[in-house]
Amino acid sequence: MEGRRLNSMWILLGVFLLTSCNSTRPLGEYNDGIGDPVVIYGDRFAVVRNPLRLADFLNRVPGVQVLSNKVVIRGQSPPLFVIDGVQVGHDYIDVARTINVFDIESVEVIRDLSQTIQYGARAANGVIIIRTWMPDQSEEEDVMIE
Repeated sequence: MEGRRLNSMWILLGVFLLTSCNSTRPLGEYNDGIGDPVVIYGDRFAVVRNPLRLADFLNRVPGVQVLSNKVVIRGQSPPLFVIDGVQVGHDYIDVARTINVFDIESVEVIRDLSQTIQYGARAANGVIIIRTWMPDQSEEEDVMIE
């Protein structure tokens, strides 16, 4: 009897740890002002704590493979990378070197063809949209020069 009770406690502890470590939430709970960078995929998002590389964001998305020098979403060709609305190409290494991970606000992975249509044929293998933190324009200080 004691062995079954102990096993049940271990199972409950394991379920608790698995659900608490996996911090994906429905996209409806996403708030731009939460302060931590997030990765968005489909109708879910996950908070990425202490990212050191762009791969730390992409590894949180199911179905995305981050290899040593490329990212694959579907097929063998790399996805299109878009940074703050600008299409920067397919080269993961160039994008990873270009962007400072501490400036990333969110990374969105789009796999659905109906959503990638706006990017044309270059987005046939998916799109990774990177948004960086933008300074709040309402808090500009007026500077007077005499």
